[in-house]
This record gives sequence, structure tokens and C-alpha cells, in this order.
Amino acid sequence: MEYHIGIERTQRGRKRGGGRGGGRIGHTLKQRKLEDSLKSKEETGLKRKERSPVEQEEKNKKERTGEEVEEEYAFAKGGNVKRTPQKKEKMGDETAGSLKITVDRILQKVEEMSIKMDKENEEREKMMENLEQKYRRLEENINKKIEEGVKNIEGKLKEEERKEDLKEIIGKIERLEKREEKDKGVSKERQTREQDDTEKEKEIERDRKQIEEMEWRIEEGERDRRKNTIVIAG
Repeated sequence: MEYHIGIERTQRGRKRGGGRGGGRIGHTLKQRKLEDSLKSKEETGLKRKERSPVEQEEKNKKERTGEEVEEEYAFAKGGNVKRTPQKKEKMGDETAGSLKITVDRILQKVEEMSIKMDKENEEREKMMENLEQKYRRLEENINKKIEEGVKNIEGKLKEEERKEDLKEIIGKIERLEKREEKDKGVSKERQTREQDDTEKEKEIERDRKQIEEMEWRIEEGERDRRKNTIVIAG
């Protein structure tokens, strides 16, 4: 549908002699009008009266000045400006100069960028070196702390071993003291037993002596009684 609409629009433009860019018919009409106007100008120019030499010189001067203006501004709308060889050369020099300036600027920017990149690389290398140094210091400190910790642990273990040894020694001493006290107690018991035995023996001896004395007395009394009985009987 859109395709048919486009065709209708172009057909309308052709009928009117317009459309986008005027179409071919419009272009030919404009060309004819331009040619007619140029012909009319030429005819009018021919019809004019002939000028005097002074007027012709002034006209030539005006035409020269007009040529210079025309060189600068003719066909400016389309971009096709008429220029003399000198101006073309000048413009070529200017374009070459501007190109050189742009190239120089580009090279300068490239150089600045390369310098900047070199500086960044140097800074990065320095930063990496600093990081490596910090890492080495940190590693050294960690290793030192680990060694110190191991030494402390070993020292503590040795202290614990010494404490255990001291405990064992103290335990042995305490056991020996208890044994000595026990032995002392046994010896005291023996002494007390011996004392008791001696005292018992003494008591037994005393009792025996008393018994012997009593027996002797009884025997003496019997003897005396017998004597007395004999005397009485006699």
C-alpha cells in the first residue's frame, strides 16, 4: 500500500512540475526560463548604444572589480567558487599548513599520550615494587612472629615439663617424708611396746617377788606353828 502511495505522490509532483527537487519536468521548465532570461539579457545588451572610450575603461575597471568579487562570491551557494591560480596556490598552502598543524597536533597528542603512558607505567612499576617490598616486610614480620611464637611455645612446654618434673620431685619428697614419718611412728610404737614390755616385766617381777615373799611368810608361819604345836605337845 505504501508503495502505491509513493507512486501517486511522484506522479502528482510530475504533473505539477514540482515534488522533491521539482522532478524532471520542473527542472526542464526552470532551465528554459533561465535560458530565456539570458537570451533577453543578451538582446538588451546588443540593443544598447555604444559607449565612449572613457565609459568603456570605467566599465572595464568595474568588470575587473566585479571579477574579483565574482571570484570570491560567484557560485558560493553551490560551493563552486572561481579562483585564480595564485589563490589556488595560496589555498593549497593554507590547506597544507592546516594539515601540517593538525598532524603536528596529533603527533603532539600522541607524544603526550605516550609520555603519560610511560609515566603511568613507571608509577605502576613503582607501586608494584612498593607492594613487593611491603609484602616481603610483612612476610618477614610474620615469619619472625611465628618463630617467636614457636619459641614461646617451646619455652612454655619446657616450663610445663619443668613444672611436671618439680611436681614429681615434690611428690617423691612428700612420699619419702610420709614414709619416714611412718617409719618413725613404727619405731615409736616399737619403743612404746618395748617400754610397755619392760614395765610389764618389771611388774611381773614385782608380783613374783611379792608372791615369793608371801610364800616364804606362809612357810615361816607354818614352821612357827609347827614349833609351837610341838612345844605344846611336849
